[in-house]
Amino acid sequence: MALVEDETKKQLAAGSEEQGSPSGAYRHGERKLTTEVPSRQLPITEEALARNRDLVRNKSGFLGYHTVLLELRDVYVTSADKAQMVIFHPLEPAAPCPCGSGHAFGHCCQPFGAARVVAPNPGRNGYYSPVAFYEEKWEPWHENDALVAAMQRCGEFFLSKDTTSSYFWNYKGKEAVKTDTGHAVFGTVELTPDFLLISAVSRARYESLRAAIAEALKQDLPPGDLSITLPHAAGENEGNANLPSPEDKTLIEEYRRLRERIRVINSQAIKEIMRNELEGAAKELGMLGKGNILVFESWEDQALLLDHALYDWRRHGRSIVQHFMRNNPPLEDLDRLIYRAMEEAFISLFQIEKVGSSFIVLQDLIVRERKLRLVDLSMSASTRPGIIVYTRVLPFPRFVIGAGWGIALDQIEIRDEIITEYLQAISNVSRRKRAAKGILFFKRLGSLSNTTATLL
Repeated sequence: MALVEDETKKQLAAGSEEQGSPSGAYRHGERKLTTEVPSRQLPITEEALARNRDLVRNKSGFLGYHTVLLELRDVYVTSADKAQMVIFHPLEPAAPCPCGSGHAFGHCCQPFGAARVVAPNPGRNGYYSPVAFYEEKWEPWHENDALVAAMQRCGEFFLSKDTTSSYFWNYKGKEAVKTDTGHAVFGTVELTPDFLLISAVSRARYESLRAAIAEALKQDLPPGDLSITLPHAAGENEGNANLPSPEDKTLIEEYRRLRERIRVINSQAIKEIMRNELEGAAKELGMLGKGNILVFESWEDQALLLDHALYDWRRHGRSIVQHFMRNNPPLEDLDRLIYRAMEEAFISLFQIEKVGSSFIVLQDLIVRERKLRLVDLSMSASTRPGIIVYTRVLPFPRFVIGAGWGIALDQIEIRDEIITEYLQAISNVSRRKRAAKGILFFKRLGSLSNTTATLL
């Protein structure tokens, strides 16, 4: 499969992998990740995008996102000599899917159509991954000389900028991919006296880039501040490049209506919490310091505390959520649906079984016969199968929605031991206090593996 098709070479447009940075973030270990992941404009004109969409709609194929270092007299001068493009790649439905699943394209990624833009993985294996803009920053970075020396020895990078104090490298990978217009770029590295910043446009590229730097340094990279930004392209489906397939649009629209209304209801319900109730909930989670001061390890703890106070703290035998719903009867059918979901909300330990473009299939590890479809547009772009998640979900007829927090663990190899220890930890406490006990258990386990609560 050609990296750059002749018919689309004129689709070069301005843009860079380094531009833009997302707002709001949550932490994964010491890394910041976006909560409601913002979107970023793909570098392609509306006219070119419409032409590509017509190709995808009328022919079999997919849209690929490519970054190429343009050749100028065989010398790579500055990062300005880099072009980005979104290209239509024709592919028959019976051909192997470019995602590497082993399934036929027609039964795997073809239904996503123009809604999903993918980027080639580093190397020559021909596989692609969904576009998501990854940026990880270390500020300050104290090993400038060591990094410069390591990058000079490593053959996987092009040095594009070299001043007295700053450096900029383009990452080509272990196997350089040459196209008609130049060398394919799979990520960037920027080093200044104040910070180190690495950027890539997919999870596969980011992980490969990070591993290459660690290998060059001959040591693991410490966790930095990591942001993930979803892509979008102007025109139809603006802001929703990760939509699954046309028949699922109603599900996404339903999710968005519910999510927005849940946000409003939660903001109102929080006002129902009394000071002593918040302090009591904080004490259960180890977040109450001397003088009844709330102590948070990270700002994600605030969301975790408020959720615990709403659902798990009791006033006269009822949760705060139940008191709120009794004092504020639902005004419309949507509110009644949400109230019922809040009434039936539950916490459990799940394993991510499948990741779609807008939903995640969760296998309940405690109630084994329970398998759920969690709709979450941001999480589906930044997670992968196998991850273990301790979280609360709100059940709706077609899917479940996360309560706004979760503790994710990447310790799949000891999954059964985690389940056993968790069940033992909550076995000797009252039903009401099991949630707090579970949260403390997984926060402690997460701290041992450099993981903290994340917003879902």
